[in-house]
Amino acid sequence: MNAPDESNASADRSPARQAISRRLLIVEDEAVIRFVLRCEFEQRGFEVTEVADGQRALEIFNEAPDSWMGAFVDFLLPDTLGDDLIDRFLALRPDLPVVLMTGDCDPETERRARSRDLTILRKPFPLERVRPLAAAMLRHAEAAEQERLR
Repeated sequence: MNAPDESNASADRSPARQAISRRLLIVEDEAVIRFVLRCEFEQRGFEVTEVADGQRALEIFNEAPDSWMGAFVDFLLPDTLGDDLIDRFLALRPDLPVVLMTGDCDPETERRARSRDLTILRKPFPLERVRPLAAAMLRHAEAAEQERLR
C-alpha cells in the first residue's frame, strides 16, 4: 500500500471532524506487539485500547460497537481464534475495518479473510506496513461520517 500517511495530521476541530472516532482496538496476546502498536498509534493521535484475549475484547467491543474506528486482531489468541472473534465483531458492525495479524496463514483462512474484506498483516511486520492501514481506517471513518451527514 502506498497510501499517504494521514494518520498523523493535526486534528481538525470542525463539528464533523469531532464526531469521527479515532478509537482502535488491538487484540493481541503478545505484550510487546501490543505495546509497539499502541505507542505507534497514540503518537499519531489515535485512542487505543489493547487487550490480550478474545473474551475481554468482546466485552469491551460490545459496550459501544459504533465507537470503534477499526480493530487489529491476532489470529491465535489464548481463548479463541481471532477469525471467530472477528465474526462476532462484524455481526455487530458489518462495516468495521479489521486487520487480521498472523504469523502463519493457511489458504482457507486467507480465503475467508479476503471474502470478508479483511486485511492480513503477516508477522513479523515493520511499522511501515501498519501506518497506511490505520490511515485507511481513518479515511473509511471520514467517508462514513460524510455519508451520515448527507
